[in-house]
Amino acid sequence: MVEIPAGAKNGLKIVYPRRVILDDRKVPRDVIVDVIEEPHAEFHSQGNDLCAIRKIPLMEYVTNEALTIETLDKRLLTVPKIEPGCVIEIPNEGMPCWHCIGETGSIFVSFEVIYPKNLSLTREEKDELKKLLAKEE
Repeated sequence: MVEIPAGAKNGLKIVYPRRVILDDRKVPRDVIVDVIEEPHAEFHSQGNDLCAIRKIPLMEYVTNEALTIETLDKRLLTVPKIEPGCVIEIPNEGMPCWHCIGETGSIFVSFEVIYPKNLSLTREEKDELKKLLAKEE
């Protein structure tokens, strides 16, 4: 078994000297591991930083004071609500730097609001919505 260091990048070759015996001569051989990064559904990396555009329903955006981001290690981070399209930086939550122990990149995230496809409102509902939105202006 070999251990891949946290933060190892795509294309990195890691040599583990004399880890395996392949023939009858009992001579240990080196193991060479080529690191290949798998794409992630939400994040893409830029160096040690992770970037994402999080799509959220209109209702979640309007009704929540803060928004959540799930990290690669499944922790939930709470971030302040920002305008759609703006980017927020979450320091020290990106990928670890494999050759700089203790250093970590950031997560950069923006939010895209998903509007309902079939939003049909009655005249009364539209009037009420206009009143609610007018209070914000």
